[in-house]
Order: sequence, then C-alpha cells, then structure tokens
Amino acid sequence: MANTVLNPSIIASTAVRILENELVMASRVYRGYEEEFDRKVNGYMIGDTVSIRKPAQFRVRQTAVADLNDVTEGSIKLVVSNQKGVDFAFSSKDLTLKIEDLSERVIRPAMVRLANEIDKDVMAEFYRIPNWVGQPATGAGSNTS
Repeated sequence: MANTVLNPSIIASTAVRILENELVMASRVYRGYEEEFDRKVNGYMIGDTVSIRKPAQFRVRQTAVADLNDVTEGSIKLVVSNQKGVDFAFSSKDLTLKIEDLSERVIRPAMVRLANEIDKDVMAEFYRIPNWVGQPATGAGSNTS
C-alpha cells in the first residue's frame, strides 16, 4: 500500500493536536470566551484587539438573611501583540512519509519548543492574575492580625 502524500492541512492538524497536548500552564487558562475571537462584526474580522467579557464576581453569605449581589459583567480589551511560530521546510521525500513518522521526527520537537515558549509567556503574566487575601469587611490585602 502506497503512502499518502501529506498536505499542509494534515500537517497543521497534527501540529495543533501535539501543541495543545504539550502545553502545561497555557492549558490551565480559562478559554470560555475564545469563540468571540473568531466572530465577525458587521461582516469584518475583529482585528488585533479583542473585547473579552469578564465573568461576574459574587459574595457568598454565611447567614440566614439574604444578601443580594449586584450582577456586573465587565470587559477588558486584549491586544494580540505576540505572534510565535516554528518554521521549517519539508523535502518532497518528507511529504511521502507516514504522518506518524514525520510527527515523531520533525513536528513533535518543533511543537514542544513552541509550547515551552507559550508557557513561558503565560507564566510571565502571573503577576496580573487577581488573587485577593483578607477578611470580609476589612478589604483585600488588609492586615487582619
């Protein structure tokens, strides 16, 4: 049985599958609104700036008396400013390999390297991730001792 000649779609889908599997920190990022990036507004692509909805934040009461929460959903603008990639050329001989062979020899090492760079960029943003510590009614970060 002859090998199927690989095409860019087969290679790209294999590369994306491997990349998603190799991501560590980036795989922990909430992706609930990612479909908004692909959306067209009035027939036009959004561009390099995406408006992302922030989920509402709520307090939990610990008494029998109701304490209503205001439901406020905000949004933030995200500018897609980093673009990363791993570029390499294939010979015609490489394109006649089985995808599994090409994947192990070329695609996986490239995607591991790209995943490491993406994770490094995500980890560099840790200080922007909100995390508050404090007692109720004393304010975030206040000294409670």
